[in-house]
Amino acid sequence: MVRLLTVLLVVVGAHATQDNRVDAETPTPPVIPALQQWVPGGAEFTLGPTPRIVYSDGALEATSVRLAQGLRAATGRVVATTVGGVARTGDIEIVLGADEWSVPRAESYTATIGVTLVLRAATPAGAQHAAQTALQLLRQSTSVAGGTAVDWPTYRERGLLLDLGRKYLSVAFIEAQIRRMAYLKMNFLQLHLSDYFGFRLQSDVHPEITSPEHYSKHEIRHLIAYAASYNIEVVGDIDFPGHMHAILAAHPELKAAPIGGVPQDGTIDLTNPRSYDLMRDILEEFLPLFPGKYWNVGGDEYGPSASADMLHKFINWADDIVRAHGKTTRIWNDSMARDGSTVPINDGIIVEVWTGGSIPPQLGNGLRPAELIAAGHTIKNSSFHPTYRTSGALALVVNVPPVLTYATWDPSMFVTGDRLSPQDNAHNLGANVNVWFDDPTAETEQQVGAGIGELLRVMAQKTWGSPELPYEEFVRFGAEYGEPVP
Repeated sequence: MVRLLTVLLVVVGAHATQDNRVDAETPTPPVIPALQQWVPGGAEFTLGPTPRIVYSDGALEATSVRLAQGLRAATGRVVATTVGGVARTGDIEIVLGADEWSVPRAESYTATIGVTLVLRAATPAGAQHAAQTALQLLRQSTSVAGGTAVDWPTYRERGLLLDLGRKYLSVAFIEAQIRRMAYLKMNFLQLHLSDYFGFRLQSDVHPEITSPEHYSKHEIRHLIAYAASYNIEVVGDIDFPGHMHAILAAHPELKAAPIGGVPQDGTIDLTNPRSYDLMRDILEEFLPLFPGKYWNVGGDEYGPSASADMLHKFINWADDIVRAHGKTTRIWNDSMARDGSTVPINDGIIVEVWTGGSIPPQLGNGLRPAELIAAGHTIKNSSFHPTYRTSGALALVVNVPPVLTYATWDPSMFVTGDRLSPQDNAHNLGANVNVWFDDPTAETEQQVGAGIGELLRVMAQKTWGSPELPYEEFVRFGAEYGEPVP
């Protein structure tokens, strides 16, 4: 009872200090993202010379095997896995189910450190997070001070967007980012599959739009399954009715009319019924390929000829198709006009807030985050400062150094200058690292991977929302232990 009372006090009210220590004598074990709560005490855990991972349920097999593989790579010890049975001294136990330490939050887990290391969670996702914590702890030392960690994410979505429409990235590269995300307890991967330089999906209905560098349907299914095995959801994203350069290269007859002699190469003509036929074909072909809950239809930066009503009608039209497939539509916020529209956007559409204005500008300044929530929308913080990372010349004005993001930002703060109240922030899904390639030739895959590492760690920490280490310690730990073991 004393033990239970102690942790309940910690969970509901005790304030962790800024450097994430309970007291000066017993520091909280460092991991990324940092633990929400740590209660020290009890016997030290030492990984046995021939340790086992004992797991309680078949749903935990993949997590257990991967933890065993990671520990072997990190410590050199051969770690066996077994379903059922009793853990012995020096073993790790992974259990599905609640206990006296549990907190009623999605993806939460506990890690009780004693003569055995017991990882417990209500869901496989929580158990996977617990395993990543155990791996990070045991990479530092095969002995860990006794105590109990109680841990959970603050935000529901903690993710990465990859701009594949501008730069084709190999399946192996995407798999590596999935492993990185899982190691950092991130859970949301958005694939932006069409833009200026390519349409990256194999289309059987419109093969003329598929770019030479593309992903087969088999490769997409593989990536979705691979991500799902790490409890990461993959969200498809094909941008309409702007950013359609690669699609309209094969259908120039559907381009919007030039404005002032300037071609509208990426803008489809929303006054032409055949435009809707093409977009419907694409949606109907690829919505079933992605089994997740969401689909992003874009809606952003739709040329200077757009009226608010025209764009809103398009978004509602696309939303009807997405909903018919059992999914929720997501759009970028600049497609929503503050003024001049008599057509409201359908309720329930998720709005990704990336800018403070509407593009094109004649649609007005756009709704602010709290106004979007009041209008019935869940939102996500996709502010171009600081969640965007791009390549080429625009990097100089877009990319924010991770140290500034770590020191000055959290997902309740938007590029509009708004900070959501705690009540409104409950309707904020979280944030991604949004990796764009305005110059797809500026970096190799290897340079991209190296360039986003620290930003991913910062985003993982910020969206987990736990007490933070001083930045110097965060960077030092990340350099040594912030990447998954090979």
